[in-house]
Amino acid sequence: MSRAEQPPPGMEDLEIPFERVAKFVRQLSHDVRNNLGSMDLQAAYVAEIIQDSEAIEELRKLRGMITTAAKALQGISRNFQAPKPNLVSLTARILLEDFRERLEKQLPAERPPIEWEIALGEETICVDIEMIFGALLECCRNALHFHEGTEPIRIKAFCAAGNLVVELKETRSTVEIPLESWGKEPFSTTRRGGYGLGLFYAVQILEVHGGGVQFAHDAKRATLTTRVTLPLQTSES
Repeated sequence: MSRAEQPPPGMEDLEIPFERVAKFVRQLSHDVRNNLGSMDLQAAYVAEIIQDSEAIEELRKLRGMITTAAKALQGISRNFQAPKPNLVSLTARILLEDFRERLEKQLPAERPPIEWEIALGEETICVDIEMIFGALLECCRNALHFHEGTEPIRIKAFCAAGNLVVELKETRSTVEIPLESWGKEPFSTTRRGGYGLGLFYAVQILEVHGGGVQFAHDAKRATLTTRVTLPLQTSES
């Protein structure tokens, strides 16, 4: 550990409850977003009183940057909140087909190809749609970020043992962090510029729905499998 990474004297063994850290981050994010909102309003006012078209265009870009920063802070704050789903019942096939459409719109054009197989009938599921979309999107983003080579990422959705199963298979020769810790601890990431919060929050979302996520790496085949499960709705549900 470099000197810059060493904790201040007296704090080497200090343990702070995660909820206290979460409360601090949520409050800090709220305060900074308020300040960004004030900056945006001020920029809008300046754009109304000046006449220079070039300056107005630069102010428009500035407001866009402010909005992007505010949304990023909002996303970080959300990852520190315990998920409270608003459940609705729908067909699992429709859920996956809708997610597929959204994923295609959100991901950049320059990316590995994705091959889909949705082997679902009329099974129903009870979930918070936006939360589940967020959790699945995080798993897909991880796969796209770390995927090696030009082989497609394969996503298969099917039912097994009373669960909706969504499997992602990507080409990956090695993993740097033990699989059993993935998504279990915040601030643990190998993604450059990442915070180690996205998968952590995705796991919480899946678990509060009664589901989960497992990872398996086959070094011989250089394949990483991400397996998301969510319980199907039964007649007793």
